[in-house]
Amino acid sequence: MIKLIKLLKELNIQPKTPIGQGGEQIVYPSKIKSGFVIKKLYDERESEDWAERIQISKQYPEVFAKVDKVDFDKGYIVQEKLDEKSLTKDLNELNDYLIKNDILFRNEQGEEEYYEEEEFGDLEDVLEILVAFPNRINMLLDNTPYEKTLKPKLKDFLERLNNAGFNKETGNIIRDIRIDNVGYDTAGKIKILDFLLGSH
Repeated sequence: MIKLIKLLKELNIQPKTPIGQGGEQIVYPSKIKSGFVIKKLYDERESEDWAERIQISKQYPEVFAKVDKVDFDKGYIVQEKLDEKSLTKDLNELNDYLIKNDILFRNEQGEEEYYEEEEFGDLEDVLEILVAFPNRINMLLDNTPYEKTLKPKLKDFLERLNNAGFNKETGNIIRDIRIDNVGYDTAGKIKILDFLLGSH
């Protein structure tokens, strides 16, 4: 109870400098729990849509940033802080390399392929493509400078995503997993920050 009172007081401290923001929320550092952040919705009326995604995050902490506390009525969560800057940099470098070397938009047969399939929508970066087609990881990353660095991390992430049941076979697809929606946890594992639900 005391921690909750401290948290609510912390939320009411103004002004506080945010450390990030997205389409739905603004992110503040937590002074109470080290390694966590507070995400506050811009509009608390969006909590109902938000709640389902947060509940999924709580069920699968091996895939999503861990959720420590949540108050849907007040529209905030306390969530594990991920190192998104480092992972975004790493994935952008990989993405640029794959585009420059004419690899990213090729299928397993080596044919040029732009992803505008109804099942997934427009796939524009390496992470979106790998989540949609995890079996292409060898084709995309083997014989590149990233084969021994990023490939094992991405392979581990895709396996955890699959083991949690988020794949085409189950029809339980997590959308909006792109380069700027993921980060490294303290163990260096890739986890998802924000996502959308749906079958395409």
